Order: sequence, then C-alpha cells, then structure tokens
Amino acid sequence: SWPSDAIAPPRRGSLSPAQIQTLLRSGKTVEAVAATAGADLDWIQSWEIPIRLERVQIIAQAQAGRLERARLGLSKATMGDAVAAALTDKGIDVEGTIWRASRRKDGRWRVAMAFTSRGRKKTASWLFEPGRE
Repeated sequence: SWPSDAIAPPRRGSLSPAQIQTLLRSGKTVEAVAATAGADLDWIQSWEIPIRLERVQIIAQAQAGRLERARLGLSKATMGDAVAAALTDKGIDVEGTIWRASRRKDGRWRVAMAFTSRGRKKTASWLFEPGRE
C-alpha cells in the first residue's frame, strides 16, 4: 500500500494509448474517454494535445484544398475562401465561425463549421481525405 503522503500513479484504465487516440480523434471528449476507459482524467488529457494539433492541421489542409464539383472539376478558390465568400454574401460573420475535425472509422475526416444565421445555429460539414484535393 502507498504511504499517505505519496502520490499514486495515474489510473490508466482498460484502453491502450492507440484506442484512446482513436476515440479522441473521433470527437469524443476527454471526459467521455476517461469514463469509457476507467482512467484518470489527467492520463487521458496527456494524449489530447497531439490530437488537438492534428485536428488544427487537418482543418488548415481542408481549408486550403479545392472542392471537386461534378462536371466542373476543381474549384478555383480554396474551400476556406469559398466558404468565407458564401457566408459573407449571406451577411454571416465569418469571424464567428467555429471549425472542428473528427476522424471517421473509415479513415476520412469530417470537417465541420458551425455558424449563426438569422439567429439560428447551423453546421456545414465535408468529408476530407488528407493528400487529396
């Protein structure tokens, strides 16, 4: 048994680091993954920062990519510029948008953008495969 003044090692739970990362990439919260794993919140949080950075990179790649349209091919504008122009045309504050990314089981990423239009919260989403425009 541990002495009363000792710090106990973190409870790592039943999931491997790879399983923890998969759940975090899929969009699960740190709290939900900790509950699923039966692990300490601090242990799960230690895996979150690299996943957050990965999501930021995926969002940036998606925004820099070009949309492929049936019979028209790749768009001239990047996705980020096209979305910003479309929102601006509708009088929606582009600065108020929130972008998120989550990895699906098939390996593709779902990139979503939340915004407010006419007082209502809305979401637009796209499937994104890094390395493909």
